[in-house]
Amino acid sequence: MKRVLLTFALLAALCGNAWAEEASPIADNEGFVNSYDVTYETARGASTGDEKIDGNIMAGQEFSGGLYNIRRAFLCFAIPSMSSVSSAVLHLDGLVNGSTTDFDLYVVSSTYDTPLDTGDFDLCGIDSYNDTWNSTSYSNDDNEITFSAAGLGAVLAAQGDTLRIALRSSRDISATAPSGLEYCVFSANPVLTITYSTGWSHNFSGIEAPANVWGVDKAEVANVWGVGR
Repeated sequence: MKRVLLTFALLAALCGNAWAEEASPIADNEGFVNSYDVTYETARGASTGDEKIDGNIMAGQEFSGGLYNIRRAFLCFAIPSMSSVSSAVLHLDGLVNGSTTDFDLYVVSSTYDTPLDTGDFDLCGIDSYNDTWNSTSYSNDDNEITFSAAGLGAVLAAQGDTLRIALRSSRDISATAPSGLEYCVFSANPVLTITYSTGWSHNFSGIEAPANVWGVDKAEVANVWGVGR
């Protein structure tokens, strides 16, 4: 029993070896793809878009000049290695709020290729990765979109690799045809701020035992798992 208590005591004493870290990767290969047609269903259901624009991020829908436009943005981020993630916030610098009809902006999964091209238009999911962000919250400065539990799971699954996401209008996802303007434009180089942990950063070997842990003498602590004293 004493050895078990000492083990837990030592773990508590060494827990500083697992701590929160922060990374802020900048998006790569970002841009948006637009699909348009005189028929909403055709524009929305296309497997290939009609134009691809690199750089600035534009997401939403529009009906103008007799054409329905569906715009979906695509971004990818290099995700560091981690054992857990506690938060992730997408930062988008606002350029234009073109929404006379407001909508929710969804961060969704994507399997788009890099570099981005028109063939990536339909390579995106429908399930949201973020807490609610509506175009009524738009700012000409920083727009923060907080990832939900589902989004954090996607970040963790991409650890040590690349996270690919898309931005879609909730009205695009629900197949609600626009009657006017309902889109937002954000500047290039969005940032994803991630708070995460890599777990234990050191092996126990070579770590000196503390002088005492919860009143346990250093000599006794040192005998747990062979930690030196």
